[in-house]
Amino acid sequence: MSKRKDAPFGRLRYLYMGTSNVQKDVFQVDNLKAVSEELRQRGWKPEGERFEIPEGPCYRFNDPSGNPLALLQITRPNVLGITTEETE
Repeated sequence: MSKRKDAPFGRLRYLYMGTSNVQKDVFQVDNLKAVSEELRQRGWKPEGERFEIPEGPCYRFNDPSGNPLALLQITRPNVLGITTEETE
């Protein structure tokens, strides 16, 4: 029996297409440590160490197809002076 490799993501916060800096391509998660551990258990491979952007810590992963992505935990909301309203 194979392990599930789908992702436990929250909403997409940023999308950068055609970038050469994948550290800025991020998905928001509520608990970076828990989600990154869960992804590792599902066979996802982290690329490097945890890093920081102005809003909080991130990890970069390759999905099972080899596509690069990053996870972001917002620990410093509105640090850039940007506010967003979430819609349900």
